[in-house]
Amino acid sequence: MLLDTHSVQQPVAPEKETSVQQTVGFSPDLLSILWRHHVVLLDKAGNTDQALFYIRQTIENNWNRSILTLQMEQDLFIRHGGQALSLRVASGRRGVF
Repeated sequence: MLLDTHSVQQPVAPEKETSVQQTVGFSPDLLSILWRHHVVLLDKAGNTDQALFYIRQTIENNWNRSILTLQMEQDLFIRHGGQALSLRVASGRRGVF
């Protein structure tokens, strides 16, 4: 039996333009901490501002989960002026940590 040495090219559908969508308000810092830290944040953080504050502190200070929990229980967010920040955000005046 002889094999056909001629190849037939198959038409290729034109490539669709692909785009990556990014969630509004998504912080890349979220991917920088372990998932068990996320569990603590979901359980103890009162709002998004508070959660982002603790995520940044965890990254900057290399906190393990126990230290993160301790800092949250001792209200580090509020001691660092976090409550004032939350009030500014609620009133439309955005601040920086």
